Amino acid sequence: MMIKTEKMVYSVIREEHMIHNDFFLRCLEFPAGSRPQRLTMTCLAGGKALYEVRYEKEEIEKRLQYSKEEVARYRTSSLKRILGLSYRPENAFFHEHFSFFSSEAAKELFIRAEGEEGTLEQRVEILPYKSVNTYRFPMGGTLLVTDTYPSINSHRWCRNSEFAFDVGMFDETLEKVAIEGRAVMAACDGIVEEVF
Repeated sequence: MMIKTEKMVYSVIREEHMIHNDFFLRCLEFPAGSRPQRLTMTCLAGGKALYEVRYEKEEIEKRLQYSKEEVARYRTSSLKRILGLSYRPENAFFHEHFSFFSSEAAKELFIRAEGEEGTLEQRVEILPYKSVNTYRFPMGGTLLVTDTYPSINSHRWCRNSEFAFDVGMFDETLEKVAIEGRAVMAACDGIVEEVF
């Protein structure tokens, strides 16, 4: 038995006196019937612990219940886009956001779940997020940009739009939406893979 999770995650790395690590783990799925009593997630660089989060039984139970209620709200067609799964996980822990400063960038997340059934461990590679593209803003004019990547309750938890943002436009009264029908230009050269 093992913990199922993403094999790797992307971290936004910024240098602000120290290294700011910022990444999101969407789903930890435990084997059916497994109820961890303690969950420890340790961020490592070169085998050295940089940052650690630990949950005990009561909080784990609350998070498992939250995740059960949350996944019930997802459309079946959205599971792949949001979680990277083609099924609804029964026993999962959702939405863990890591944002911390350290002397170096984290390279690995070590997950350890201890319970009556024994101990489960999993490792997740942490890669620095760096776009290979140079982007231009896709619209002209004065716009309201919201839900950028630091907004963890918006695009961040969704696998295929983690670094997306929302754009709005209003008339001079700020009461009427004025973005409908406006031209949207390609942000960079490429092929549109999907629209929904």
